[in-house]
Amino acid sequence: MKLKLIIFLLLGSLLYSCSPSDEDYFNNGYEKYLKEYYYSAIEDFDKAISQNDKNATFYFYRGKCHYLLEDYKKSIEDYCKVLEIDPNYPNLYISLGNSRYYNGEYEVALFNYNSAININQNDTLAYNLRGNTKLELNDTIGAIEDYNKAIEINPNFYTPYYNRGKLKYNLKNYLGAIEDINIFIELNPKNIIGYILRGKVKDELKDYTGAIADYSISIELDSLDISSYIHRGISKYLLNEKGRGILDFQKVYDIGFENGYQSRINEVETAEAAAASENSDNYPY
Repeated sequence: MKLKLIIFLLLGSLLYSCSPSDEDYFNNGYEKYLKEYYYSAIEDFDKAISQNDKNATFYFYRGKCHYLLEDYKKSIEDYCKVLEIDPNYPNLYISLGNSRYYNGEYEVALFNYNSAININQNDTLAYNLRGNTKLELNDTIGAIEDYNKAIEINPNFYTPYYNRGKLKYNLKNYLGAIEDINIFIELNPKNIIGYILRGKVKDELKDYTGAIADYSISIELDSLDISSYIHRGISKYLLNEKGRGILDFQKVYDIGFENGYQSRINEVETAEAAAASENSDNYPY
């Protein structure tokens, strides 16, 4: 009887030692996170947390998965748990600010970005994100100041050039916008958003040939980007090249039906009407 008990205890100990630990579950989840298997990663992080609910890293990466799945409320809950366990956790305030920003909590997001900047006054990402948040809060001057600061700290950080250029475009400072977008494109030449925005600015300056050239580059980089064809079609209409403009609108129809973007088709019809009336105030973009 005593021998059976010893064998039972040994087997139980062996089985227990072979069961996954909290670190095992986290490592499995982290590998899935890197592969963008976010739902499956969350399941592993859940198991890790069930075994150890005091590890800030477990909550942080589960929060990142929720964020990438656009479940901002759950990501905020996880990041707040990290804050409770370790207020100095790296990149916590930016991550928490991002979730709150996309959840529409701009005032609280601003507070989070302020905290990130208080920790590191050379955090260019925090300045850029705070600028975006100030813009949502209608603080245009504050937004410009933050974009300026991000660029001052790191002149090779291309994102604030785009954001500042877009803001200048919205403020109808077209020449200033062009300057910023030119730098953005120089630093990040494979990103179509720079060419599209510069094309829109050139349209406003009635440089339709230049706008068409920019939209064409965007199409070369991404032949399925609908907005580039719409903008180029409008520019061709305004340049009195209506036949060529129609070809771009037709391409949008082709892409739309081919790839299931039928919800965008109404935008093409709006664009056609705007181009026909030559009234840029009616443009859908």
